[in-house]
Amino acid sequence: MTAQNIKREGRDSEAHLPAFLETDSTGAEEHYRQLMSLVSDYVYCYRLLPDGAQVLEWATGSLFSVLGWSLEEINSRDWSELVPPEDIDLTNDHIARLFTGGEAVVDHRLITRTGEMIRIRNSASLETLPQGQGARIYGALQDITARVQAEMARHETEARFQNLAEAMPQFVWISDKHGALSYINQQFVQYTGQTLTQIMDGGSVQSVHPEDVVEMSSQWQEAMRRQEPYTVEFRCRRAMDGAYRWYLCRVVPIRDEAGMLQQWIGTSTDIHEQKQAQEQMAALNAQLHRAMRETHHRVKNNLQMISALMEMEEDETKGTVPKSSLSRIRQNVSTLAMIHDLLTHEASVDTDDSSLASTDVMGQLLPLLQVSVGNRHIGSDIDLILLSTRHATALSLVVNELVNNAVKHGSSNIAVSLKRQAGRTTDANGHSLFALEVNDDGPGFPLDFNSQTAASTGLELINSITRWDLGGTIVYANRAEGGASIRLNFALPEPLD
Repeated sequence: MTAQNIKREGRDSEAHLPAFLETDSTGAEEHYRQLMSLVSDYVYCYRLLPDGAQVLEWATGSLFSVLGWSLEEINSRDWSELVPPEDIDLTNDHIARLFTGGEAVVDHRLITRTGEMIRIRNSASLETLPQGQGARIYGALQDITARVQAEMARHETEARFQNLAEAMPQFVWISDKHGALSYINQQFVQYTGQTLTQIMDGGSVQSVHPEDVVEMSSQWQEAMRRQEPYTVEFRCRRAMDGAYRWYLCRVVPIRDEAGMLQQWIGTSTDIHEQKQAQEQMAALNAQLHRAMRETHHRVKNNLQMISALMEMEEDETKGTVPKSSLSRIRQNVSTLAMIHDLLTHEASVDTDDSSLASTDVMGQLLPLLQVSVGNRHIGSDIDLILLSTRHATALSLVVNELVNNAVKHGSSNIAVSLKRQAGRTTDANGHSLFALEVNDDGPGFPLDFNSQTAASTGLELINSITRWDLGGTIVYANRAEGGASIRLNFALPEPLD
């Protein structure tokens, strides 16, 4: 069978031959079949007659298979039966552009025998025939139905993602594999007060707290280098009031089917209240640890103090402990308990400052001593001084001993004062100078009184505490108006305002 026979008799053959192959030359038919088998597109030739009619002269057989129409059926139908009405103008404009040397490619749809629509990309060229013979259009149709459907599905997916991202309370963003921002939702735009153009041009970093920029940038660069997810906390400035709020940023890489990095997607979630709660919990834990250490220290010191008192009483009595010694121990233990209660109360209301006010300490101690002295009045003049727990305990024990001595050796009122020293107010170390003084109206000290040789248990305790806990000195003197006066001079560091 010759190529001429194929055109004339092969209505259901693979192709209808163009005129230049309608010969009986040896091998022409086989060459043509081989050529068409290598073409994936649907190749065609349309004849435009002078009267405006369009005739499909030939096409690859695969086109007829896809459309379900034969050559004769196609030529016997109106063009509107093969192309949807919405695409008629596209195809007509395409032909018109071919005559003016314009764009030779157009995308449109074709209607199959079953009414199904296929999308094609029509690439064509024009051959102008001799006068009065019209023209030919040679073209190739590429089926892009699957591609267009995939593109539509992608756009639909992107639209769903964007709608979801815009509805989320978090910041949501996408960048290409190099980190260049390609999308960010409106939540970030509204929060930072920047325009979308400013953000896309790298302005987003301007909203990050200056102290967080270096760490955030470093982790981002490392994540891109390793192509791995990363998480970072940062503070972001709110345009409404200029406040910085804490955010948790999570970023993951997006890869294709081959595992190649395509882009990055990230979210930033407001964790400000959570962060504050964590900081408060950390502060409470720190306070608890401080309180535990302080409690351990206080209990240890108190036990050591009680042990020392009992050892001094044992050394003095060398036998049965008299009732007066037991009373002194009881009074000192009560004083220690008072200090412990006061410190415990202060710790429960103050999370940071473990110091005690001298007015509070003496305000608790002196009424306790007043009960023990009966009708003897204890007067006081106390300056406000912030004391460490150690110094508060030391001063309380000294006052307790001095008042008990005044009760023992005097017969009337007792005066207690704790004042800042007049004149020179600081020592060489810059510590503030203070004086604790206890006066009574008793007979006073003997003329040959020596605190070292005359030391009783009480005086030994006073001397020891003054020297080792307060780092001060003691002056024993008789007052001109009668009675004894014991004055402690000492220096203490005071906290800054």
